[in-house]
Amino acid sequence: MPMCPVCQDSRMVERRRTLRQRFRYARIHECPACEGRRVQAHTDVHPLLSLTARCPKCSTQELRVRKRLDPYDPVYRNPISLMQRYLGARLMYCVDCRLQFYDLRPRRKIRRG
Repeated sequence: MPMCPVCQDSRMVERRRTLRQRFRYARIHECPACEGRRVQAHTDVHPLLSLTARCPKCSTQELRVRKRLDPYDPVYRNPISLMQRYLGARLMYCVDCRLQFYDLRPRRKIRRG
């Protein structure tokens, strides 16, 4: 359950979206106390729609490239990921959920400092 960005209340409710908002956002949560809003993009809910590589489980962009599979971390066994493996995709590793998967899309450049 998302927290309100304004008052930090955890009782946010999902709001109905207009037709225009449906094209832009996957979900909109609103705080009943202060009417603060938190929107969720389609790429956060459906990571395969993103133009850059995202973790298919947690949708983060904090990824590392691995040379070979780690036998202890889980591997994402989706047919799309396996097809990308045979097309020469790099092996990606999610820092947050420790999932390994293959992806042809470029990683997002993370700015430090």
